[in-house]
Amino acid sequence: MAEDFHKQMMRKGFTPSCTTWELLTWGYLKHNNMEKALVSFQKAVGSVKKWDFNEKLVQELYRIIQGHNNFERAEHLLVVLRHGGELNTKVYNALLKTYAEAGKMPLVISERMKKDKVELDDETRELINLTSKMCVSDVSSYLS
Repeated sequence: MAEDFHKQMMRKGFTPSCTTWELLTWGYLKHNNMEKALVSFQKAVGSVKKWDFNEKLVQELYRIIQGHNNFERAEHLLVVLRHGGELNTKVYNALLKTYAEAGKMPLVISERMKKDKVELDDETRELINLTSKMCVSDVSSYLS
């Protein structure tokens, strides 16, 4: 229903706000449509000059991604957040947890965190240590 309303408003020439995109993201998450949720979330972050970090939404996105062991989507979400200027230790830890759940080792994670000016904490170090013993993941198309 919300999606239909959104489409109707778009046809009338209205530009969706960041809040609209975030609400659609929540709706897609509720209906287990991760693909559309990520697209809506990317549009939410891209619709404003400075995105106000929505920790609850980001945590829910990563929680669902982790449940599917999908480190490619976790990397995609990290890139979206990077473009929104909102990377932090919790985001990287969520990424690392996704890799751990998938039984894979992420590539150059410490270097990427340093480049993004994100500090490692104790949990990060534990996750890096854990994943360093796992098989190397395929190179993600989202690595930048």
